[in-house]
Amino acid sequence: MRNAVAKVMTAERRPAIAPALLAAVFDGHSDAMLLFDGDRLVSWNLRLFQLFPALVDDLAAGDSLEIVSARLDALEEGDISRHTRLLGDGLLLLSLRRSRRGARRSRFSGADRQHWRGIIDPAGEFDGFRRISRGAMVHNDKDRDGERIQRHLLDAVEYLTHGLVIFDAAGRLVLCNERFRQFFPQVLAKQGAATTYQEFVRSLAEGWMSDPGAIGQWVDEHVDRHRLGLTHECQALDGRWFLVRDLRLPDGSTVLTGTDITGLKRRETALRESEARFRAIFQHAAVGVAVIRSGGRIVQTNPALDSMLGYGVCELTAMRYGDLVHPDDLETEARLARRLLDGEIDCFRHEARYLHKSGRYVWGRLTVSLVRGLGDDSFGVAMIENIDERKKAETDLMTFRAVAEAAAEAIVILSLDGTPFYVNPAYEKLFGPCGNGELPHHYWDHYTEDAQRTIRQIVLPLLERGQGWEGILKAAVGRRIFPIWQRAGTVFDGMGRAQFHFVFMHDHSNQQQIRDELCKAKELAEQANIAKTRFLAAASHDLRQPLQALSMFVAVLASRSHSPEDALLIQRIDDSVGAVETLLNGLLDVSKLEAGLVVPAPASFDIAPLLSRLASEFQPLAAEVGLGFHLVTSHAVVRSDPALLERILRNLLNNAVRYTKNGRVLLGCRRRRDTMVIEVWDTGIGIPQNQLKLIFREFHQLGNSARDRRQGLGLGLAIVDRLAQLLDHRIDVASEPQRGSVFSVEVPLAKVPAITPLQPRQAPLASRRYDATILIIEDEPDVLESTCLLLESWGFNVLSAKDCDEALRRMSEWPAKPDLILADYRLQSGTTGVQAVNLIRARLKIALPAIILTGDTAPERLRQAKASGHGLLHKPVQPVMLHRMIDEALSMSLSDRERSSAG
Repeated sequence: MRNAVAKVMTAERRPAIAPALLAAVFDGHSDAMLLFDGDRLVSWNLRLFQLFPALVDDLAAGDSLEIVSARLDALEEGDISRHTRLLGDGLLLLSLRRSRRGARRSRFSGADRQHWRGIIDPAGEFDGFRRISRGAMVHNDKDRDGERIQRHLLDAVEYLTHGLVIFDAAGRLVLCNERFRQFFPQVLAKQGAATTYQEFVRSLAEGWMSDPGAIGQWVDEHVDRHRLGLTHECQALDGRWFLVRDLRLPDGSTVLTGTDITGLKRRETALRESEARFRAIFQHAAVGVAVIRSGGRIVQTNPALDSMLGYGVCELTAMRYGDLVHPDDLETEARLARRLLDGEIDCFRHEARYLHKSGRYVWGRLTVSLVRGLGDDSFGVAMIENIDERKKAETDLMTFRAVAEAAAEAIVILSLDGTPFYVNPAYEKLFGPCGNGELPHHYWDHYTEDAQRTIRQIVLPLLERGQGWEGILKAAVGRRIFPIWQRAGTVFDGMGRAQFHFVFMHDHSNQQQIRDELCKAKELAEQANIAKTRFLAAASHDLRQPLQALSMFVAVLASRSHSPEDALLIQRIDDSVGAVETLLNGLLDVSKLEAGLVVPAPASFDIAPLLSRLASEFQPLAAEVGLGFHLVTSHAVVRSDPALLERILRNLLNNAVRYTKNGRVLLGCRRRRDTMVIEVWDTGIGIPQNQLKLIFREFHQLGNSARDRRQGLGLGLAIVDRLAQLLDHRIDVASEPQRGSVFSVEVPLAKVPAITPLQPRQAPLASRRYDATILIIEDEPDVLESTCLLLESWGFNVLSAKDCDEALRRMSEWPAKPDLILADYRLQSGTTGVQAVNLIRARLKIALPAIILTGDTAPERLRQAKASGHGLLHKPVQPVMLHRMIDEALSMSLSDRERSSAG
């Protein structure tokens, strides 16, 4: 195959290649090319005119290599890359091209020229040539002929770095150099001397395409358009890249050149990847980056800088760098920038403030470097790291140091191992100045042994776990031992890692003395409060016993026939007894609240029935004293304990009616967001502003300087306040003296509808069972006698005893067993009514119903009585209440026996 192609290149065929065709081949090359025969210029291509017109103006055939090189050196047209190639027979090919910016400019030295001269023409004889034009190459006046020139050009073609193929006007293959055969060995494997342009192009396409359809389309387009001149970048099947140029000459012949651009493609790929990496780094850099041209113009910024200064994409490119810098920092940056431009420094760093879009300034750490180019091609790269948080931290640290230095409390900062590395002046004032400026060796220096042990075993381990500690330790300075209050803690960084410990402290001597005195005063107050409670309980019990007897006697007396005058007198006695009962019940309520016996039972209910019930109760009372009473109701559903809420409102209405001489009282409610505010208005005497908080204290009364006990003891509002706290309801009061007051209770609205409680089935009362026997155990003779008389007046059989032993003895003598036990809680000999009931039940082996009567108000006694599970009544007992509870107890007992019999 190689021989077949070689026939195309035989000496017989070479004269047929026109010199103009060869010249066109050189003209179509991308490099400027000069051909030297020996040391003399023979020819150059058209590309030389395009790239270096100033050189061509003075160029002439026959110029020596030295003269041409000197002219090239004198050109002021940027960097020129030169490549020389020895072709044989004394031929030298010089290729010129513009180098990339920044590449080192190549020159021919004198030694280089002598070297080439010795290789090209060792004998020193040179044949001169005239300049060869594009139309033809002309012989000089000596003995050079056109055949030799053509041969030289053909040799030059063989030694080109580019592949070259020439077709004549008929489209037949004329010339193919060795380089093209190396690039496309498969193309010429099937070609011969008669190969046409179209066949050649198809073979060429098959070298880098595998799809037959694509091959045919490419060949048709190429053949159809090659008259216009084509340039293709194609990739061979082995991965190499080639640049194929198709040049149609005026005489109809065609020149194909092939250049291996695999390295260029790789460099382009590497450049694209490098640019992509740079772009990714630029876009995703954690610090702000800006490209700045002359005049401070910002031409490009990355997202980090836009975000740091609060600007959108491309907004900063419409600004100048100097507009962003704080005026106080601009002068320093300008001075550094001048030094950078003058080449005194390679880069500079500076901390400055930059204008945020919001108008505030952000601290940044600036690093500027200069990328030098030709003329205006130089630009600066500014990297700005956001150090605003660090600057704020520095400012905070300076502020803290200033505060710590001026603080009255001693401050010590410890490393994580407990070694102090900072103490403030107050610390030195507390423990004495540090010698020679040295800090204490350990945190526990200056403390007693017990305190040091506490620090090592408790305080430091807590600090190591990130917990705080507060307490008082004993310090020892010289012979003085004194208490030191201190609070210790740990400071963490943003990642939750411990950085250091701190301790605030001060001399606690004065506070300790005050604290001791306060503790002592508190103990005395608590003891006095306990003594007061015990006194009230004892006094209440002792007062309730005769009052109970009086109440019973009055009830027995009232049940008999009397004259109108006696009946009125008995009614006055009964009213007085009721007033005393009210006073004692107030004390009992306070005792119940202190004992915790009042347990709220919250429920969702309609507020309207409760308000209507209170209005029905107080409207007649208000009318009796000449007051108007108005109700503003609501059907809202609230969440509270109905009984306790009613007690609160009843106490408020009692006070309103009691302290209002004329005008009216209003009970109403209104919605306020998710609550219902229930208000009691009056036009009474009002309350001074300085008394608004005092009125909720026990025994505090206004407008009762004579201590008229008919107006109560001053416990109503105290009970209201405690019940409101128990229910978590807010109580407010507003008042103006001589105009009136308004008390409000804020109750939450229910989130569910009100549940109508089922009315319990009422058991039939046993009051008609006059044959029922009731055992009374009471150690007070008057109470025992009055109770017996009252029960007998109701028709009951009564069996009485003063204690449990007597009750058991009397029962053995009684022909019938008792149906109910009525026992006082506190009996003689230290026993209680509950214990007596249990013993009698055990003796009779019957679970008799029982009612416990008590005059105690002591919280612990009330808890014990309630825990017994029996009925409980507080002395003085109103006869009607006693009668009702007896009926209920007997009815329940009867029902239980009937169910047992039926079972």
